[in-house]
Amino acid sequence: MRQKITLIVAIFLISALVLSACGGGQAELPAPPQNADSSGSPSVPEPAEANTSQDSAEEEPAPDEAAESSEQPASADEFAPLPAEPQPIQITSAGDRVLEGWYYPARVDNAPVVVLMHWAKGNMGDWQVIAPWLQNRLDEITVPQPGSEAYYDISWFPPMPEEISFAVVAFNFGNFGNSPFGGDRESWVWDAIGALNFASSLEGIDPHRISAIGASIGADGAVDSCYLFNDAGEMGTCIGALSLSPGNYLTENFIYPEAAEYIELSGFPVWCLAAENDYESPALCSVLVGEHAQGFIFAGGAHGMDLLTQDQVFLEPALPEDVNPMMVIQEFLEVAYRTPLNDFNIP
Repeated sequence: MRQKITLIVAIFLISALVLSACGGGQAELPAPPQNADSSGSPSVPEPAEANTSQDSAEEEPAPDEAAESSEQPASADEFAPLPAEPQPIQITSAGDRVLEGWYYPARVDNAPVVVLMHWAKGNMGDWQVIAPWLQNRLDEITVPQPGSEAYYDISWFPPMPEEISFAVVAFNFGNFGNSPFGGDRESWVWDAIGALNFASSLEGIDPHRISAIGASIGADGAVDSCYLFNDAGEMGTCIGALSLSPGNYLTENFIYPEAAEYIELSGFPVWCLAAENDYESPALCSVLVGEHAQGFIFAGGAHGMDLLTQDQVFLEPALPEDVNPMMVIQEFLEVAYRTPLNDFNIP
């Protein structure tokens, strides 16, 4: 009997040592900025009643049920997707600020995720046609037509394969819409990280298949947050970032090419689109190097979302006239998610 007790105690002590050893070694992010003083509570829309978080409590199945579940996995036909309509969400950023956003649920389980980051000239509403295109549930919703801009006209977007459906998150940076400002542009980096953290916690998605796409301040936010999200290594994996007109707008801790290099060295694509006469944007796109980095330079001086027109002329690389920026975005997604999305290959 004494030998049995001794053996049990020894096993307990060894288990405790193993568990304690697993807790260290995580990379630390720089301390978040202090929340700026703001008057009143932000008028953020209430989230939809549908459960979107992986952290929600669930009833633990009985042992027999659990065994049956492990022996007979649920088929894809049993997955019940959330409604296709965009759902209002709340995203927590540094200083306990709450950002407003929209979530477009995918049609499939274990879905890949795309996080969209707006430019300073607009807000998350600028993605309200591109988001349904990515979601690819066009037969279930009415796509809005909020303006005459080319990025609001889905008719020239390349079609998505029927079996593809991305979960999509769009949000307002602080000081846009009803999202409270964090006090400086550095806080926008934390807003972007908060959006990736939120995306990784959604129910029914794959937290290790997240990408970021952004314009202008969102172009920097997409690359900066993708790098920092992966550096933290706690919530999931950002597998690629695409920028429309970056400009080193957000942080002085590092520059755009440095963040892009970290992503590229991790084996993930980092793509950049800019017009030749758009201040520092074309230079930032041109300096990207590496097997997984790609810059695209257009004629003219369009910036951010205004790059997304059907008649853009590619200068570098010189692509055929029938290739447009939305096809480049689709090709980026094909490379990032390693999933065939089209029958053309952009060099």
